[in-house]
Amino acid sequence: MATSNTNASPNKPSFLIPLLAFVTMLFMFPNTVKSAHNNVIQLTKLDSNGNPVTGSVGRVLYSAPLRLWESSTVVSTFETTFTFQISTPYTTPLADGFALFLAPYDTVIPPNSGGNLL
Repeated sequence: MATSNTNASPNKPSFLIPLLAFVTMLFMFPNTVKSAHNNVIQLTKLDSNGNPVTGSVGRVLYSAPLRLWESSTVVSTFETTFTFQISTPYTTPLADGFALFLAPYDTVIPPNSGGNLL
């Protein structure tokens, strides 16, 4: 992983991921997500014909512990930037969504979280 200190203070590390090829080293792909290739991270489950499975759920997790605060008396701040390009090879109207959240490493996706229950 490359780090960038351009705008980082000693208490605010800044991370730069220059190539998607490094994604498999930096992130974990539990259960449904199996690959990061061709500049694509596939989150949606596909059936045996390569079609998206309705209501499927996938996620990507950062692979290392990340300390967000030093103690209970210090006010925490967190700043990050995400860039997404969402595209579909399908001609039929589809509706997808995603959510970004901070959670303990052992958080599991609750049952029936797919579809409109995001």
